[in-house]
Parts: sequence; structure tokens; C-alpha cells
Amino acid sequence: MIPKSSSLKLAGSLIFFAGIQWFMTVLAAKTLFPGYSIMSNDLSDLASTVPFRQM
Repeated sequence: MIPKSSSLKLAGSLIFFAGIQWFMTVLAAKTLFPGYSIMSNDLSDLASTVPFRQM
């Protein structure tokens, strides 16, 4: 069995890299979604299947 301190380091590393991966995915989605603005749209708008139209 893995010692407790090693398990905590592994868990922390996995959470850290999952956060970095999520951040990079959001950055990539923002660049690929036409008309998206971080100032005027919610993050959930990136999951839309219909492109955002400016009013």
C-alpha cells in the first residue's frame, strides 16, 4: 500500500493537472467559438450547439 503522504501528493497533483486541463480546454473553446466574448457571455455559452449571434 502507498504511504498516506504519497497518496495526498498524488491526489493533489491529479487535481492540479485536471484544473490546468480544464483551463486550457476553455481557452481553446473561446478561440473556436465565433462571436464569443468573455465580457458579455457566460461560460456555459461555450457548450451551445448553436453559435451565438450578436444583437
